[in-house]
Amino acid sequence: MNVQTAYDEFFSSRNLFIVLTYKCNAFCQKCITRYNRFRNQSMTEENCRKLANLLVSHNFSGTINLGSGESFTYPALPEFVGFLLEHLPAIKFRILSNGMLVSSNLPEIFFSPSITLGLTLDGFYNKNLVDLQKGVDLDIVKKNIVSACSAGHAQRFYLNYTLNNQNVNSLKDFIDFAAENNIPEIYTTEMKIYEKFKHLDKFRLTEENKMLVANLEQYAKSLNFKNVSFDTVKPAHFRDKCFKNKGGVSPIIDLDGSVAFCYGQEDKFVGNIFDEKTIVKWALLKESLINNSTQAETWCGRCYSKKNRDEYISVPLALNPYLERG
Repeated sequence: MNVQTAYDEFFSSRNLFIVLTYKCNAFCQKCITRYNRFRNQSMTEENCRKLANLLVSHNFSGTINLGSGESFTYPALPEFVGFLLEHLPAIKFRILSNGMLVSSNLPEIFFSPSITLGLTLDGFYNKNLVDLQKGVDLDIVKKNIVSACSAGHAQRFYLNYTLNNQNVNSLKDFIDFAAENNIPEIYTTEMKIYEKFKHLDKFRLTEENKMLVANLEQYAKSLNFKNVSFDTVKPAHFRDKCFKNKGGVSPIIDLDGSVAFCYGQEDKFVGNIFDEKTIVKWALLKESLINNSTQAETWCGRCYSKKNRDEYISVPLALNPYLERG
């Protein structure tokens, strides 16, 4: 495969996941970000500029997903987003946030039609966060959402509700709040419990909880939402070669420029984004996985985005060394 073909393949990805920072304004018991090798670190402004120029030079027209840390704590975020919006008219952004820094006071650029703000709430009331999350005040988050929606920005949002047995009874209030504020899309995801976090087993959803969620999903779908999806974390046997079955691979670019092939194998780096050999290696791996079902089954069998056979999410310890150190 020649270099240009590889670049064309890489930058034709529908989604790129980019980590600008691992800094966060919250402390979540369920989260592994604080154990990351780059915990509390951010991408250098030099690498941020180089990455932006690289995206422009290859006319990237997909969606950039910003997450891992709280992206709104990254000082150069407005410049990064603004530069790409100016030079790449077809580009889109999905910025993930806990909502503490998102309000109508944000620079107007963040309410561009090309940007979706995805806010995740770990409950609807502060009592839902006890023993699970510090640093987030849900009263402030809800006030921020109302502020932005009242200013005409409701269509820029989707809301996600992370379900556990401590907050499931507040789910209807979450749904009604989203409807009242004209949020177009709502989602729920089951709280992920990593294999190193077995003390959180007490928060697992019960079968009764799951029945309630299913009923409330139907209730939500009876309202005026554009999209409603209430989901649980899939077990190991649901690994489905998503790079082939769901329309393409979503590479991850870490804050030092390291490139991982996909979200499910985020510790399998193929090199650095600023090295053309990396792009060729990534494209060849994609080609071989699509064409070799045995290799694909082996690769997807180690997916970090699904529960393992013990009903936990496996932890890529190479990326989270502080978890081993305690």
